[in-house]
Amino acid sequence: MKDTYTVRQVREIYAVVDVIQADHTDRAFVTSVWVAPGKRGRHYGSIALERVCRDADREHRTLFLSVDPDHDSPLQENALYAFYERHGFKILPESWATMARPPKGSVLGYMAPE
Repeated sequence: MKDTYTVRQVREIYAVVDVIQADHTDRAFVTSVWVAPGKRGRHYGSIALERVCRDADREHRTLFLSVDPDHDSPLQENALYAFYERHGFKILPESWATMARPPKGSVLGYMAPE
């Protein structure tokens, strides 16, 4: 997996997703998802996150993230959860803010972050 996934056209950046891989594990953590204010609502965030999910599936990695609404974001907290759920993330029972996405084909292939 890469550390940063970017959607851009020429020199203009539309969306960025940052990922940290946990060494010697099958886990990776999405640390930020950013979409340029003028490009929001045009699926650029989805495109970038889909690339992350595709690579995680290929490497059999479970992805984790914490939902933390940005005060500058037009998306409210419920919309953020729905966005991530569309990409296969589920809320972990032991945490209201942490979500996990097991690799495709695995059944409950994640555990809570340690």
